[in-house]
Amino acid sequence: MGKCIALLGLLLIIVGFIPIILPLIGYPAYAAYFYLGYYTLPLAGYNFSELMLGLIGLGLILLIVGAVK
Repeated sequence: MGKCIALLGLLLIIVGFIPIILPLIGYPAYAAYFYLGYYTLPLAGYNFSELMLGLIGLGLILLIVGAVK
């Protein structure tokens, strides 16, 4: 069960970083769905929306919990 939780956490982290990866490979239009317009935080030159931060944060927590179990 711990491996499944860790894998889910890793998947959520990857989905959270997709809007940063998509414009680099040539699909900037699909990244707009992650920016809901409520809150953005500029980190390291990239704008992170609240959806992206939530996905990355929850993924990190699940990855740690899955690795500990």
